[in-house]
Amino acid sequence: MRLLEQMLLLKYRSEIHPMGKKHRILQAAVQLFAKKGYSKATISQIARKADVAEGTVYEYFKNKEDLLLSISEGRFKNHLEQLKLTFTNNDSKKKLRLFMQNHFQQYLDDHDFLVVFLTNIQFNRRFYKSRAYKSQYKYVMELERLVQGIIDDGNAAPDINLRVFRNMFLGAFTHMTLRWFMVNHGRKYNKMEEIEKVAGLLSDAISLRNHDPDIVA
Repeated sequence: MRLLEQMLLLKYRSEIHPMGKKHRILQAAVQLFAKKGYSKATISQIARKADVAEGTVYEYFKNKEDLLLSISEGRFKNHLEQLKLTFTNNDSKKKLRLFMQNHFQQYLDDHDFLVVFLTNIQFNRRFYKSRAYKSQYKYVMELERLVQGIIDDGNAAPDINLRVFRNMFLGAFTHMTLRWFMVNHGRKYNKMEEIEKVAGLLSDAISLRNHDPDIVA
């Protein structure tokens, strides 16, 4: 079984992460942006780390900002593909919890990208007009579809605002990961326990049993 897991892992890495020049440039950029910061990392440093000529970087990317935004585009597409592999049953509520847990896990598995996304990408105005954002939007809209599925099954209040729920989850994700890796860096957290708790709280929050019309606040 261990050998099979290793074979599947190698197959996934070879399919998702082909070791071409463009990929090496993207990987080098992620590592340098995370370590030095976006403003201090230079194209020449990225080229050296990727073992390519500086001019080669410009064959794939217009400038440093284009490189920054391109980092996330492939990641979100991969997140969506991985999400499809995660869902093995038709229970909408279980799928919702799996989505939220899987979302955290994919970022935790790539610490450098998480740091770059939190500090440089999500606060960049141009990100929201880029191809990368379209990929991310398609991915996070799966969250709304899952909540709508729970509503359609009669297991959630019909008046739930899908956009607000989505923003609550993404806000919780940003706050928790910033606290783990930026604000209190070095302090030990039981991340998996916190992830399971937030997924459980948000899943239970939309449960129909928590929306009794006879209860007056």
